Amino acid sequence: MARSIAVARGIRSSGVIASGRSIASGRLVGGGGAFPATGILDPFNRANEGPPPSGSWLTPTGYNGMRVATNVCVPDGLNDSAALWNTLFVADQEVYATISVIPGSLEHVQLLLRNQSGTEITDGYFAEFYKGNPGDNGFVRLYSYIAGVGTQLGADIDLGVEMAVGLVVGIRAVGTTITVWRDGVELGSRTSSVVNGAGYLLLLVGPGSLPSFDNFGGGNV
Repeated sequence: MARSIAVARGIRSSGVIASGRSIASGRLVGGGGAFPATGILDPFNRANEGPPPSGSWLTPTGYNGMRVATNVCVPDGLNDSAALWNTLFVADQEVYATISVIPGSLEHVQLLLRNQSGTEITDGYFAEFYKGNPGDNGFVRLYSYIAGVGTQLGADIDLGVEMAVGLVVGIRAVGTTITVWRDGVELGSRTSSVVNGAGYLLLLVGPGSLPSFDNFGGGNV
């Protein structure tokens, strides 16, 4: 199973990855309007390059990079791979991407926002979008990440469908409300005030997993 930021660096979690895991459908709480509200930052439609995927990206300290291959963004090897979009956005922000190759069962892709460093993964919020067991819906785990420790914010959130190629997944932070999205549908919302400042957006995949992304977007909302 792919290692997440949380698992790699110490986590307090209320969820269990198993057929009997706790799942919450989430509350449909306002999170800044329709999603996404921002445009695509990188469609990856260019010749193979990287890591990082272009000059607009950085590889966070301590991680393998990500690169462009056949017009999508892929991890550069089987270790933790990440890419940081090198633009600072205001505190109210969102991030999203299209899944072009899905992870294996009970593996995941990650999106991060409000990351407080432009060079490494530090304090912020991240969501893990999991592929469920065969025939099961996917699910999402939303975390705060402070001083190297990830803390899950509430129960797992139902993805509402099986993980599939072409899904657009994302998260948004507006004030203290953090929302999770799939294909423009708000899946759930959590409240947290531990990271309130402007920050950076990232893509990340864990070791042993080779999912890929397309049409990365996000920014100020």
